[in-house]
Amino acid sequence: AGCGTARYLCVALHSARGATGVGVDLDADVIRAARGRITRANLGNRCELRHADLRSTLEGGRAAFDLILLLNNIYYVAADERRTLYHQVRQALRPGGDLLLVTMATPGSIASAQLDLLLRVQAGDASLPSADELTNDLIVTGFNCVDRQRIVPGEPFLAIRASR
Repeated sequence: AGCGTARYLCVALHSARGATGVGVDLDADVIRAARGRITRANLGNRCELRHADLRSTLEGGRAAFDLILLLNNIYYVAADERRTLYHQVRQALRPGGDLLLVTMATPGSIASAQLDLLLRVQAGDASLPSADELTNDLIVTGFNCVDRQRIVPGEPFLAIRASR
């Protein structure tokens, strides 16, 4: 979700030779760049790229994915809409499937405080979540086996694995 230029998607597909993937991004230019990367990596037959909003892509709740990645983008979803998104993500995962959510959180460092300030002054309702807020929201929306780790020493930069 928010696949950008498909760098992570290419790594995942190269790492798991039998895997297929779907990349979704709001920016049409970014999807065009992602298509170029996927083509150059000879992975076009193993993935689909969609210019769309993740929420509309997940509507219908069909359990189709083993893994969904939310990497450095949850803070663009308004805090009061995150639980709805997590519910949709959970419904789109097969039983035993995982969500991997990576994000800077707050409070914890000057860098996170600065990013949170920049997000809050933009149009919309963007903000950094706290680690406890993330974990609680995932549990409330039905995820289990939540594993939360700091992945950058000295920073509240988190990786959270949650299972359906």
